[in-house]
Amino acid sequence: MISEVLGSWVPRAIVEKVRELLPSKPSYLDLGCGDGDLTMKVADIIEASKVYGVDVDEGALARASRKGVKTLKCNLDEAPLPFNNDSFDLVTAFEVIEHLNNPKHMLREAFRVLKRGGIIMIETPNTMGCASRFIADQLKLATPIIGTLRTGSYFIEAHEAQGFNPQSLRSTLIEVGFEVLGVYGVSHPPIELPSIPVIIEEIGELSTSAAPHIIVIAQKKDITSLVET
Repeated sequence: MISEVLGSWVPRAIVEKVRELLPSKPSYLDLGCGDGDLTMKVADIIEASKVYGVDVDEGALARASRKGVKTLKCNLDEAPLPFNNDSFDLVTAFEVIEHLNNPKHMLREAFRVLKRGGIIMIETPNTMGCASRFIADQLKLATPIIGTLRTGSYFIEAHEAQGFNPQSLRSTLIEVGFEVLGVYGVSHPPIELPSIPVIIEEIGELSTSAAPHIIVIAQKKDITSLVET
């Protein structure tokens, strides 16, 4: 599938797929919202009734606020999100999780503030993507990748590097309590097109991908299903 890209590596087609999982006029929180440009593009597509964003960069938060995002400063590595339990229908984090020393903290907090049945959408570079192997030294991932390849394993565990591959991100979300609905690889097509679209591939449960970026869509399980597990 080829799709227009909204910003970063986030395809419009994936956001439209997420919209189908949400109630009418959903409440939306973007973690690491930056200047709010991508936040508002997503908010417009899902027709959000409330749009919140958190970040540590005060300058970026000021710019996001001017665009219509209700902003709060928060350190996603260690601080609790400044929201009540069960507050949002959708939580996103675009190119954020790979920068965190404690990504599970952010994911647990996202789980807490999501409503039952709420959706989380994570986009991040793929540590096993073809581009990552060439720029790994810049991302401080070179040693884990080389070591993993030498052992013959093609999956990098989340704790071994500040990054994720399709399987490690899937397993981390499941560990936190989410049900993974879909994992997608996102690549630029090998052709010159004026709108710079991206190619989307669905990645199976036991598969990997050379796509430079990955997106995972997951859902907060009903509390009864958590008790059963």
